[in-house]
Amino acid sequence: MGTEAKAGLGTMRTGLRVVMAESNAYDGSDDAAATGPITPGVADNIPGIDPLDLDGSYFDHNDYRIDAITDTAFLLVCVGDADSGVGTHIGDANLIVVTLNQDGDWGDVDPG
Repeated sequence: MGTEAKAGLGTMRTGLRVVMAESNAYDGSDDAAATGPITPGVADNIPGIDPLDLDGSYFDHNDYRIDAITDTAFLLVCVGDADSGVGTHIGDANLIVVTLNQDGDWGDVDPG
């Protein structure tokens, strides 16, 4: 389950690295006309990531979020809940939390 979250977060990180390469800022603030400012919130705030792109067996697209973002740093988070997943896997990822920052550092967070 955690590997699915890591794959989704890695996709988000790649998208933000593209924004950094194009605008010299993870949040697109140095080139807001081209990308618009990227703000904390849903994953599809990142150019190239569309709604439902990150849906998987254990986690839903809405489980992936931009927790914080500036021109030089970001924190991405995936939080599974009782409704996450599809088919026989609904709820299997409940309370599983995985984070990823701009440096590629992974973390787990206790949601309690």
